[in-house]
Amino acid sequence: MSDTSTLSLVEVGIEPNAPLTLDGAEDRMVFVAEGSLTTTDDTHIRRNERHTGIHAIGGSVLTAEAEGTRLWIWTISAGEAPAIEGGRELMSRPLPLIEGFDGGQVVMRLDRVDFPPGAAAHTHVHPGPGLRVVLNGKIGIQQGEADIIWMEPGEPWFELGPKPVFAPTTETEPTAFIRCLVLPMEWRGRNTIRYIDPADNEKPKLQKYYRFCDAVVELPGPLSQD
Repeated sequence: MSDTSTLSLVEVGIEPNAPLTLDGAEDRMVFVAEGSLTTTDDTHIRRNERHTGIHAIGGSVLTAEAEGTRLWIWTISAGEAPAIEGGRELMSRPLPLIEGFDGGQVVMRLDRVDFPPGAAAHTHVHPGPGLRVVLNGKIGIQQGEADIIWMEPGEPWFELGPKPVFAPTTETEPTAFIRCLVLPMEWRGRNTIRYIDPADNEKPKLQKYYRFCDAVVELPGPLSQD
């Protein structure tokens, strides 16, 4: 359906003399990949340094405070992702129908996951889908029985949530990725990872999580039946 709820990720660069206004009523998560930022909306003025993230509503004005500021912006929209001036779409996927989704409010979460060299996320699932992008290092993604695909900085990928994923990293350097998850309301403020093999619950977990924000948002359209 053309108005199916869609999660998209756009990269955009802005300069101090050229503020970016987020048009429309869509909910967005904004991560400062490079530079620094001031975000202004009807109720807040917020300063965001490099490698921080926020929830931004339609009408927010994003002003770069440093040359070469580069942002990753996730949007939930009805149908195709709305254009962002100067933006380059990295990925867009319809949100699937998943147990716990009722087509109303959901949690939109922006967080960061860090791995030391050689660490891996044991085979696991999440209760909702999400779009991730590598910040630094290199991570392998194996979804279900598919081959491992190795992802490098700036490369995005989509996970359905309930489909098992195994994610190793390399021995040579630390790895981090940024993700935006869309979750049933019951998961607000809660860790979402669930391991497929009960034995993995007892193994050391070397990855670390930093949650920037959970925002309660209204889905703008139906969920995909595919």
